[in-house]
Amino acid sequence: MAMNYRPIKPAPLMDGSHRVDKSTRSAPKRPPATKTACWGCRKRKAKCDGQRPACANCIKSTRECVYDTKMSDSGTRALQLANQELREQLDASNLLLRQLASGAPEVRGPILDFLAGNKQPQEIIRALRIDHSLGLRPKSMERRQVFDQLASLGDPQIPVQTGQGLATFLRIHSNYGNSFGNLPLSSSIRTNNYPPEVQDAQLRNFTVPIWAVATLNTLPDPGGLREAFTNVYNEATRLIQEGNSLEKVVGTHPEIAALFEQEEFDKSTILSKWAAQMVHSVKLKGYDFTCFASMYIFWYLMRWMISPSPETYAAMPEWIRPTPNQLFIPHINMVDFAIWPAFRELVVQLPSMQEHMEWLIDLANSIQCEWPYELDQALYKNEATGTIDLVDLAKK
Repeated sequence: MAMNYRPIKPAPLMDGSHRVDKSTRSAPKRPPATKTACWGCRKRKAKCDGQRPACANCIKSTRECVYDTKMSDSGTRALQLANQELREQLDASNLLLRQLASGAPEVRGPILDFLAGNKQPQEIIRALRIDHSLGLRPKSMERRQVFDQLASLGDPQIPVQTGQGLATFLRIHSNYGNSFGNLPLSSSIRTNNYPPEVQDAQLRNFTVPIWAVATLNTLPDPGGLREAFTNVYNEATRLIQEGNSLEKVVGTHPEIAALFEQEEFDKSTILSKWAAQMVHSVKLKGYDFTCFASMYIFWYLMRWMISPSPETYAAMPEWIRPTPNQLFIPHINMVDFAIWPAFRELVVQLPSMQEHMEWLIDLANSIQCEWPYELDQALYKNEATGTIDLVDLAKK
């Protein structure tokens, strides 16, 4: 049975004029949101029309309409102004702190009085700048003033001799110590509360030749190392103060044989005995070139600590000499004997590394000194005294 269906024809092509305007189909646009709402509407989370001087909601509820920005200010501009104000307050606070830390007494006194009166930093700066006798100036002028003050100290007259660098002597003005009060000199983590005796040592390190600058190893060593360094130091200095010569107390060189011969150990000086014991406690062996080198370092560094002089300082390898942080940041004794200068600089600044000394075990297990010849060729025996020392090539 034939069925009558209406034939389907393709839709006619449509040009641009037949396109449907999407705007006619979309929902009506929402009115633009108000950029700045008043405090009352924001607090109640109500829609604000942003009208000035009062919005419709506040007029209807007879409340005071308050805006936190001017009519010409946008929200972004308001944040920029608030940020700028905070920066100005921070700059003013930093300036006051610098003046309290290093300013003259006639400057610190008025600042403390204003702070006691609950004045804001910017108010204090404005008030003090009115009185030019107090000398508070902008940063650019402050730098100039600092340079002028340094220049007024005069020529330090650093002695320069043949073969002697300028850094060999450090001198300061005679009144330099009066400028610090209870302010510490170093930049370590514990920089705010150094005791007076530590600060005295820091100031003293500025006034003596570099060979006489003692490390600030004033903290007790942990565990079994607590007396490992202080005992030999106290005993040796006591014997020297009683009139014994340095050579008699510590000898002229580390007696290497004390590492591996009991008889030589028994007749060695107290410093060689101590150095040999330190090597055995760390390396757990003695007849090894790394042990020879370790004893060499222990001995020469401790000899300089016991009797600082140009000769004992020059005898130490340059890389074992104290770094700046060792001179001005309190630390434990063991740090001074780590062979890498950069590592010492790091450990001195981190008290936690001085309490938990796992790094000491890693240091002992990792350090190896290479000697390309037979081991006995590294040793030299003095036939006159019978003592054994390293040959010159091994010392290098």
